[in-house]
Parts: sequence; structure tokens; C-alpha cells
Amino acid sequence: MQEFESYSRKVEVLKEDVKDMLTASKKDPVEHIEFVNQLCRLGVSYHFDDEIENSLKEIFYDLPNLLEKHDFDLSTVSLLFRVFRQHGFKMPCGERILPLYSLSNLN
Repeated sequence: MQEFESYSRKVEVLKEDVKDMLTASKKDPVEHIEFVNQLCRLGVSYHFDDEIENSLKEIFYDLPNLLEKHDFDLSTVSLLFRVFRQHGFKMPCGERILPLYSLSNLN
């Protein structure tokens, strides 16, 4: 039983470390979304649902400005699209996504 409590404390410390990393990654929205994606793929994002949801809302509402200021490659745009869609955000698809990624970047 004592060993279980020791592991439980270690888990809580690690969760706090990851929360700090999640907060630190907010400085760069793309880096932050990549980090959220990694947490999801590792299967541990449920520990940070509230933090992820709040930060994605902030990025999503600023997404038009973000996309206008940066010239992201197709891989980055597809990551943004997938992560937002997976978290329930209504991202346009088909021809309406073209403003997110101009055809000139395909060459």
C-alpha cells in the first residue's frame, strides 16, 4: 500500500510538470497545438481536459489573425485542422479551407 501511495505522489508531480509544460507552450500557438496533439496520442490528455479546452478556445478565436500573419506549410495547417476538429471546433472543410492554405504554397 505504501508503494502505491509513493507512485500516486509521483504521478501527481509529473502531472504538474506536464501542466507547466502545457502553459509554457502557449507562447507559440503552433507549438502548443503540437504539444496537445502529443498528449492526445499518448493517451494522457484527459488529465488536462480543462486546460486544453481553454487554450484551444483562445487559439481558435485568434486563428484568422494567426493564419494571416504566418505562412504555414500544409503539414501545419492539417495539424491545426485535425486537432481543432478532434476537440469539437467547427473547422471548414473542402473549398472553404483554401483561405487557410493558399494554392501558391503547393509548388
